[in-house]
Amino acid sequence: MNRAALIGGIASALLLAAPAFAAAPVGNPAAGLQAMRELNLIVFGDLKQNNQNVEGKTFVGGDLTGGGQYGTGNSARSQAESGRATLSVVGDVSGNDIKLHNGSNGGNGSIGAPAAVAVGGNLASGMNMNAGNAIVNIGGDVRNLNGSAGSAISVGGGRSGYLNANGAKVTTRLGGDYADQLVSGLTAEQEKLQADLNATSLALTGLSTTAGNSITSYYGRMTFNAMDDGSGISVFNITDSIFSAAEFDLKLANPANTVIFNISGDGSYNWNANSLGGMNWTVADNIIWNFADATVLNLNRQMFGSVLATNAVVTNLNQLSGTIVAAEMRQKGQVQLGSFAGNADFGSDGLAGAVPEPATWAMLIAGFGLVGTMLRRRRAVVA
Repeated sequence: MNRAALIGGIASALLLAAPAFAAAPVGNPAAGLQAMRELNLIVFGDLKQNNQNVEGKTFVGGDLTGGGQYGTGNSARSQAESGRATLSVVGDVSGNDIKLHNGSNGGNGSIGAPAAVAVGGNLASGMNMNAGNAIVNIGGDVRNLNGSAGSAISVGGGRSGYLNANGAKVTTRLGGDYADQLVSGLTAEQEKLQADLNATSLALTGLSTTAGNSITSYYGRMTFNAMDDGSGISVFNITDSIFSAAEFDLKLANPANTVIFNISGDGSYNWNANSLGGMNWTVADNIIWNFADATVLNLNRQMFGSVLATNAVVTNLNQLSGTIVAAEMRQKGQVQLGSFAGNADFGSDGLAGAVPEPATWAMLIAGFGLVGTMLRRRRAVVA
């Protein structure tokens, strides 16, 4: 039996043994990149906040606790326009108040058009709406809400505490059908995001190191020298030994290039290096740090570039500039724009070879389904 047939047979056996996996959406790496352009923070499971800001849009596949401000915007950095809500939460929102804003999207319009919040479960934390003409949909109950002029607030359950309309139209007790439809839509979005972004991460690991790329070290400063091979993408495949450095720098042969860092190692990473020199916010939206095998990722210093860690519990203690993707997130620092805006395109010749063959996809989808199932089971046990 040849290798392709063997892989196909194993994949078929896996899918037959676990029929639930067969229903999982097939990931599209190009759609994953587009999601990174449209969202500033993507968490498949729970987001535990510490009253920090997210300048762009946020999607949470589990529960949100600890408050935070969403859609605060940035006059100099932006994200791609989309119809996504400013804040989407599949589960419940609890803890400190959340605050909805509609700040500048890089000086060109606002983050939301309009600002919007979608919560599948209960909004028990309280919410202050600092943006007018917003759209808010809550599947469960709502507690302590300050509305805003011209906004529409729809609630599947009841209300408690205060509910100050402040010029908003408020409708409560819309019932189970309304809540089920809202949760169903958010869950489908979560499953597609997870499949697509897992596919993106996997495809990036298939890229070869760009010819001429090098890393130099001088008194604790590690400099990444990114060459331009004409594809618009410069790739580094490196191990976690880089995290022994005290400082990171970046030198680009072509400032327009997208730089992909594929990190591999033991799956548990601690980022303690300061980003200096050419590693700054002016190039952050053209960088992806791909931690495909990470299960734990601690970002202890300010860093620049999008973080793709689809299977990791990510904790940040400082500001992050770029799109952050995590299995779960402990947010203890601000997540800033801009979101990923690089020229990577999985439809181009440069990345087409990174997409696995169909038989390989089948096994990978099964594996991704296992991750999602474990997250959902963990949430069910907690509930």
